[in-house]
Formats: sequence, structure tokens, C-alpha cells
Amino acid sequence: MNKPTKLTAHTLDLAIAWIILITIFLLPVFFNPVGSDLFDLSKRLLLGVSVSAIIILWSAKNVLTRSVRITITPFTLPLFLLTAAIIASAISPSLPRSIEAFITTTSTSLFLFILFIAATTSRAASRMSRAMLPAAIGSGLVLAILGILEAIGTGPSLLMNKLTPSLAGDNS
Repeated sequence: MNKPTKLTAHTLDLAIAWIILITIFLLPVFFNPVGSDLFDLSKRLLLGVSVSAIIILWSAKNVLTRSVRITITPFTLPLFLLTAAIIASAISPSLPRSIEAFITTTSTSLFLFILFIAATTSRAASRMSRAMLPAAIGSGLVLAILGILEAIGTGPSLLMNKLTPSLAGDNS
């Protein structure tokens, strides 16, 4: 592998690691327990966009390096079996047969499984693993501050009610 290809592969690996870190930071904020629906479209969209970007970058890196590398950890098999069980239960005849029902049932677990594989496979992500804990703690801090602001009545919902009065029931 020549030097520009190695540099480009390293840059792609670094981009994957940054997407993983940003997703780790944003995921708890998007899965806000204060909200009305924990598994709404916006949460799946965050995971879908970040996992899609990771897959595209990882595929480009594999084409550049002409090799495929997947790291198997002790947690890979249990997580794979859990994801497979969720997908198998979605195929069950007791559920309604629609594409929407299948996607909403399986997408979150599948996206999280792919994110796990990307985080354990990326060499840059393993080097940036020390930044993953502060990202998760920072996200928890943001979520705690938002929860406190919401509890005292000055949270994001107050701002949303002012921005969209018709949705808040104030039709004046």
C-alpha cells in the first residue's frame, strides 16, 4: 500500500471514529426520557444517518486498502444473537405484515449492532476510546441540565411552545 493510500485510509478511519464519538454524545440526548416517545423517528434517523455514513466510509477504506477487517470481541456473539432474535421475532406471523412494522421493530437494534461492530473494528476508534467515556458523561450532563431546566419550567418544551403556539393549544 503506497503512502497516499495509507494516509487516505487513516483519514477515513479517523472520520469513522469521530462519527462514532459524535453518535455516542448525541444518542442519550436523542433518547431523552422526558419526551413522549422514546423510540421516535428522530432517534432512528440519528442512528440511521450515522451508521450509513460509517458504512460508506468503512467500505471506501476497505476498497482503498484492499482488505476487510472485522474485530470479534466476547460481546459480539451475544449482541449478534440478540439482534437476530429481534429480527426473527419481527418476522413472526403474530405481527402485522408490513414493511413499516418490520423496519420500526428491527432498525434500532440493527443500527446499534452495526455501530458496535464499527466501534470495535476501527483502529482510530480504539485509539480514541479514552474520549468515548467523556463523550458519554458529557451527554449525560447535557441531559441532566435539560431535565433540571424542564423540572423548573424553563426547559426546551417552554421554548418549543413559544416557537409553535398552535401545537401547544394556544390558537390566538
